[in-house]
Amino acid sequence: MGREREGGPLEAPRAGTPFFAVFNYFVTHESSLHKREPLVTDPAKVRVPAYLPDTPETRADIAQYHDRMARLDGQIAEALAELDEAGVADNTIVFYYGDNGGVLPRSKRFLYDNGTHVPLIIRFPKKWRHLAPSAPGSVNDEVVSLVDLPPTLMSLAGLRIPDQFEGRALAGPEREPGPPYVYAFRGRMDERYDMGRVVIGPRFRYIRNYRPDLPAGQHVDYLWRMASMRGWDELHRAGKLNAVQDAFFQPRLPEELYDVDADPDNIKNLAADPAYADVLRKMRAANRAHLLDTRDLGFMPEPMVRRLSRDRSPVWIGEDEKLYPLDELVDLVDRLQLPSHPANADLVAALTDSRTVVRYWGAIAARTHRAALRRRAVRADRRGRRPAQTRRQSGRMACARGRPATGPLARGAAHCAQCDFHASGLPRLATSGAAGVSGGDRLPVYAICPPRRRPASGGIRAAAREIATAPDTNIGAHLQNVP
Repeated sequence: MGREREGGPLEAPRAGTPFFAVFNYFVTHESSLHKREPLVTDPAKVRVPAYLPDTPETRADIAQYHDRMARLDGQIAEALAELDEAGVADNTIVFYYGDNGGVLPRSKRFLYDNGTHVPLIIRFPKKWRHLAPSAPGSVNDEVVSLVDLPPTLMSLAGLRIPDQFEGRALAGPEREPGPPYVYAFRGRMDERYDMGRVVIGPRFRYIRNYRPDLPAGQHVDYLWRMASMRGWDELHRAGKLNAVQDAFFQPRLPEELYDVDADPDNIKNLAADPAYADVLRKMRAANRAHLLDTRDLGFMPEPMVRRLSRDRSPVWIGEDEKLYPLDELVDLVDRLQLPSHPANADLVAALTDSRTVVRYWGAIAARTHRAALRRRAVRADRRGRRPAQTRRQSGRMACARGRPATGPLARGAAHCAQCDFHASGLPRLATSGAAGVSGGDRLPVYAICPPRRRPASGGIRAAAREIATAPDTNIGAHLQNVP
């Protein structure tokens, strides 16, 4: 089929010869929405998800995607007709599946249901119906992952499934019952980096955002070629979105929990709802177990992996417990991110650790905590009052105890010198005031280096260690020596 399919017409195999063929269709690829086409589907009749703004661009992209799906249906029908013409339809098991969810904004690349819920239909002819997991025309409610396809094909072919295969056989003599959960991840998305993991059950979806300081809506050039995505971003910048629509562009919570049956758009986060505490606990534990079982290498940043692996496979790094203490890292990151405020001792210990990968996660936690304090200050301003951390004193910012900003952080500072970063973005160590910090203690936190100006890590570690061990609660003097 020279059209939008990889591969030519099916050639009839010799009688009695087994065959295996894969055809990839591009008609519904994301690029199909980069240019507007004459529409068959009426844009006024499409459903706009609650997280997208209801605009002409959004409706037109959704309608065009429906048109593209209809074209795909026709091409699949032609492929099935080829099987009939070749005389092998009654002897062939056919799989129909996609490699991701939809391609509209907040679907492909993202861990919500619209991004990871792929189509899967398997047609068993009468001759092979005994290998099917359920009756013809039925819907199987078991959770399935695409890693299940290779074991399934091996099972149907009567072959032994290799031990290194992930997933399970969905059909055939080696079929296994459905698991309670399947797993997926979000990592590098084109030119942007993120780290998220998702646990998917029949009803609930648990998302663990390990970079809660980053919004889901990081600019990706290829995604922004879509008119609806550009329009969504423009409305965000203009402040014309409601809270649900604007959440895509805001920093995220570390945990998200959705009841997909009741909330297919995944907009009502149940993670903080006591009624779902047991569900949250079980799925959080399942995520941890899967991370450890697979030796998930995502807790080590890409540049660090490249530097350490050099000409070797990164797999060996993940297997080295000394170099990559995954159990410790997973638990540390949970302690730094899951509470509303990280414990002082955990944050100080992470920032002053001798291991680079541990300091990295301490810096991420510090960055996230700083952003939370800033957002709270903004909300307080909108309510007509300022929190203690940002009280203005004689034209300068003052810390929670009323001390005016002094030292290198004070010059041109947009926030309290003892509570936030310097406005210029230069790397500094600062302390958060008593308000908003667990236990009311003064907390030495931020040691983050911006990309274009990176001081020696030894200097930051030394300064952080000095601050952490200083008995004086007024640490302004110690900040003078920070690089």
